[in-house]
Amino acid sequence: MFRPFFISLLLLAGLAILTSSTCTGGKGISDQNIAFIFNKEPGYLQPVYRVAHETEGVSRLYYRISADNLLYSKDATGEKYVARFSFSWKLKNDYADHLFIDSGTVVREDVFENDPSQILNGSFQLTIPAGKDLVLEIELYDINRMADRTDYLPVEKTNIYQRQNFFISNPGQPGIPAFIEHLQTRDTLVIRHRNNPEKLYVRYYNREFSLPPPPFSYFSPKGFEFRPDSFYAVTPGSDGRFIFTAPKPGIYHLQLDSGRIEGLTLVCFMPNYPRFRTYEAMIQPLRYLTSKNEYDKMMRNPNRKTAVDSFWLSSGGNIDRGKELIRKFYNRVYDANDHFTSYLEGWKTDRGLVYIVYGPPNVLYRNNDRETWVYGEENNINSLSFTFTRVINPFSGNDFRLERSPTYQDGWYKAANAWRDGRIFIDK
Repeated sequence: MFRPFFISLLLLAGLAILTSSTCTGGKGISDQNIAFIFNKEPGYLQPVYRVAHETEGVSRLYYRISADNLLYSKDATGEKYVARFSFSWKLKNDYADHLFIDSGTVVREDVFENDPSQILNGSFQLTIPAGKDLVLEIELYDINRMADRTDYLPVEKTNIYQRQNFFISNPGQPGIPAFIEHLQTRDTLVIRHRNNPEKLYVRYYNREFSLPPPPFSYFSPKGFEFRPDSFYAVTPGSDGRFIFTAPKPGIYHLQLDSGRIEGLTLVCFMPNYPRFRTYEAMIQPLRYLTSKNEYDKMMRNPNRKTAVDSFWLSSGGNIDRGKELIRKFYNRVYDANDHFTSYLEGWKTDRGLVYIVYGPPNVLYRNNDRETWVYGEENNINSLSFTFTRVINPFSGNDFRLERSPTYQDGWYKAANAWRDGRIFIDK
């Protein structure tokens, strides 16, 4: 088992350190290209974070890192291999802010114990004032490798009803967050709220969402019907914990106060989500590459495996190339689910649509309200740019809508036809 603990910045001498200051300077996040967040190369730093508020002024940042992301080097005794890494954080008012409210650094180490697949879980305390929503910039630095990665987390602390006031864990792991907000019908989650309420209210929605149209097609999304299909209350055990299991697929919105819109949303999707394990599921994202008639024909085929295999064999021209297309395409589907899931499956979102067909962008800028993706060199007339605007809803802060334009039509057909001709569009 890995046992991460605090160490000092001065020669990593074993002392705990958490520094903070109020300061100015640096670049606003909206000035920086953060396309690296999509990098999943082996050995690349890929931390996962969750923020949970413990009191009005105190919050905790939880992290998860795979041991194989870090470099383990011999310590001074030559008897142990140790990974040394630090978290440096800045608290900002918004993504575009060049100033920061507070900052600090935590340094930790881990001793290798013959299991590179081991997951490192840990946390540290932050002082975050209540009353407003903020942005947390976090740099993970691998001291041995001298490599770093910066991530950005929205901090929701306007009121006690928001989702980050809830703590979600798996049974038997009370101090470790589940790091997900979606579950299977057989899964059980343990939920706490920092106010230890006597009950939580659950609004259940059973909704079917259509796939997004191509980027060049204007459309008016159907408004969400907020009248729930069912509404009920759940009570905690004697320890104040709520045991939650989703009895069927759908959207579950858990609230401290049923008269407000804020709460914790848990979604129950198809089995094995975020991966696709059935041939019927594998057909669905092919709608982005096919005509309606082709797609309907595949869905009517009683042998869905044959339908999928035939499409990719026809595109690749041979079995080996077909397998490579399948691997790349469905890895992008998985990544879309990983990055863009909200109350909707990630691959069904506008960002998922663009990501699956075009791949990760070369340039990504983000601020509080929008993201801009650029394929190609920035400011090059031949580059392609997509802008996504944040949609405010009570279920997720990860909901963005593409600003569509007829100018995308030629490029879209070029990209879709590249896949159909056996070429992975923008292969990275």
